[in-house]
Amino acid sequence: MEAQIWPSWLLNTLAANYWRIIGNAGASMSCYTLALYDAPIQYADLVLTNLGALLYRLGHVDSALRLLQEAVAICDSEPETHFFLANLFAAKGNMTGAIDHYRATLRLEPEYPGGIEQLRIPSCYIKYHQSPPPKQDSGDMSCVRNEERSEMKCGDLHRMERE
Repeated sequence: MEAQIWPSWLLNTLAANYWRIIGNAGASMSCYTLALYDAPIQYADLVLTNLGALLYRLGHVDSALRLLQEAVAICDSEPETHFFLANLFAAKGNMTGAIDHYRATLRLEPEYPGGIEQLRIPSCYIKYHQSPPPKQDSGDMSCVRNEERSEMKCGDLHRMERE
């Protein structure tokens, strides 16, 4: 029986994830760097996404954002990558970018956990903060503002997008 040898980039990615979980960011970074060096281009997005997660946890949002953009450029069919990128865009205040990637997530996986809820946040933000005050007609339940408590509640804003 032959022993199956795993590719070094995958082993380095697994080791990097281990060190990230344990809390050794330096060892994790080293392993991700080795993994990125050895990874075939069609799998580099996996390493970039994981490295982006580490950088985000370390507070390097801009660097994480660049890595996730590279990951999506390599492979745009992973809903998790789009979702993470959308969260990073939202963290940076780029609500249009966030909306684009939340929508991409839902196109790829319509039932993505939290996808609709997360999409509502930047959509409502844009509606109430980046455009003229909306005209509320009685049939528009996309974003409903509770004036008494000044809190925003979103309704069926993107029901049509899921269909």
